[in-house]
Amino acid sequence: MICYKINMFSLDDPDLGNYTSYGLDAYDENDTLVRRIVDVSPNEQTVSGLVALCNKFQVSLIHIDDIIEDFLS
Repeated sequence: MICYKINMFSLDDPDLGNYTSYGLDAYDENDTLVRRIVDVSPNEQTVSGLVALCNKFQVSLIHIDDIIEDFLS
């Protein structure tokens, strides 16, 4: 089973300058990081909600990209 956790990064963009953005990390049953997704949203609450839903519904890692895309649209 995959466990998702929120991550935070300070990023730099030529157009936006420095900004903080949130993403998610996926850990396997051995608590090993198996996937890191950065820059999902600058809104911590948005990403925190996504992480909670992914954990609640035990989202498979193969579907996470589609889930993120659907969640943000």
